[in-house]
Amino acid sequence: MNSRTEFITHLVMAIMIMLVISVIAYYIGGNFIGDSIIDEAQTEIKLSEWKKDYFFLVRYMGTIAGFILVLWVVLTHWLLRPSDSTSQGKRWLWISLGIILATLCIILPYGYVVFLKNHFLIGGGMSLQLLFLICYCIVGYWGGSIFVTSNTYKYTPIFADFFRS
Repeated sequence: MNSRTEFITHLVMAIMIMLVISVIAYYIGGNFIGDSIIDEAQTEIKLSEWKKDYFFLVRYMGTIAGFILVLWVVLTHWLLRPSDSTSQGKRWLWISLGIILATLCIILPYGYVVFLKNHFLIGGGMSLQLLFLICYCIVGYWGGSIFVTSNTYKYTPIFADFFRS
């Protein structure tokens, strides 16, 4: 497979991974977290209204997480040049992108709740932030980057040597 075909394949895989992760996050949050938040709150908030707000948040976070994973794909396929025989020097860039995504997975849902939708997390605490951290950061970015990183840097993500050979 030539480099352009490999790049397009990895780009499509990155987008599909984040799309699937977003569907899973919506299903888990909408069916389990949303029900418990509405039940705990005992307010007049309707579950359908809460799910609409939650769907917006999942789309927003999925887009950001997808952008970061696509950025990693572009960096490893076209912009980063191998400077040595190992990819360990590029691991700091991969970790930095993961830290940015983890920070956004905590700050953006919290900011959405505090500044836009005060009723959104009544009684829910950190459950949505934790769900987004697990789905988008750990499963999406870390798991996705293992399979969409170019062959030159395929061992850059932590524990990638267990999954790729």
